[in-house]
Amino acid sequence: GRAVSVAFDVTDPRKTAAAWKTVTRKAGPVDVLVNTAGVTVFKSFARTSLAEFQTIVATNLLGPVGCLKAVLPDMIRRRRGWVFNILSNAAVKTFEGSSAYTATKAGMLGFGRVLREELRGHDIRVVSILPGATDTPMWSPGARKRHRRKMMSASGVAEAVVSAYLMPADVVVDEMVIRPIGGDIG
Repeated sequence: GRAVSVAFDVTDPRKTAAAWKTVTRKAGPVDVLVNTAGVTVFKSFARTSLAEFQTIVATNLLGPVGCLKAVLPDMIRRRRGWVFNILSNAAVKTFEGSSAYTATKAGMLGFGRVLREELRGHDIRVVSILPGATDTPMWSPGARKRHRRKMMSASGVAEAVVSAYLMPADVVVDEMVIRPIGGDIG
């Protein structure tokens, strides 16, 4: 198959629609959508401004919803497709200083569960991947250096997605929690 990557702002529905058009023009119908958008601030709820909270919700929750709105009609029409929502262990485990992030990832977990049930009859698989701490730019350089031994690589998360995708046709992984071998940070 062909993979096409297009960078765009998931908080802007017009840019999302334009990205979808670019991908389908370059590669044809979308068979796999990987929702990986994620931003956060590591602050207590009391210290998190309403604007910060709104940005996190717009990116982590509404952004993937907008991507799905663009891609799903064609998947439903063709009766095939994969949706991978990259969430976080924070969707199911409490970490102080991540209220907005946790709310969005838990919201995506619940949304994915509903979507999975609604789309089963269309042969569309919806998989929620819940990784623990992953060495990405979401973390400050100092935190990445301090906690690198307790972080997974982004390629490890990608391999989890591929392993779920390669399951036999009569199997689907609904949810997968993956964590660093060294345990959680915090």
